[in-house]
Amino acid sequence: MKEKVIRNYIERDGKKLKIIKASNGKYFNVYTTYGAGAGPFKTFKEAEIALYKHRPTAEKISKKTIKLKFKK
Repeated sequence: MKEKVIRNYIERDGKKLKIIKASNGKYFNVYTTYGAGAGPFKTFKEAEIALYKHRPTAEKISKKTIKLKFKK
């Protein structure tokens, strides 16, 4: 199994974050713009709690979020 992006997030300043599931079944937070991360976590929920603790301004990316954030 290859690593898989489970959910994408964005901070108010535009920095991108994501939670991935690795080939070993563990979850990791990847703070792409920072070149940093956190994990492993046993569950997605644990990973998401840590993500919000580390990056409290993060928001889940949805089609609505993208329209609001990047509307010209």
